[in-house]
Amino acid sequence: MVLCPSCQKPVYFAERQLYQGKDYHQICYNILIKQENASRPKTFAIHEQIFCNVEENSKHKYPLAPVDGYYAGIQVSPPSQPSQPSNTTQTSVQSKPKNNLCKKCSGETKPTDKFCTGCGNKL
Repeated sequence: MVLCPSCQKPVYFAERQLYQGKDYHQICYNILIKQENASRPKTFAIHEQIFCNVEENSKHKYPLAPVDGYYAGIQVSPPSQPSQPSNTTQTSVQSKPKNNLCKKCSGETKPTDKFCTGCGNKL
């Protein structure tokens, strides 16, 4: 019977997880992987550019992005300002109605709503 290197208990064939040539329990294996991920550096540099590990980047609500004006080593110029502001208005653009009316209670509802918030009527 093989012993688990982390807890020193026997590892049965059905529950073993092979990692670096050693057999671990499933729980011991998960703990080992979490400890190794925690000990890794969170960032690394390639050719003087700093990058985040994929796991660390996915933890953030908004993934870390390059600094404004730079993308993959290419400098991007900011958008140019028009020389003269245009005073023309576009009358051909049709605006969609922002709110719909409920047929039952005549309350305003958003186009994305499926039910009226006032009376509960299905739209």
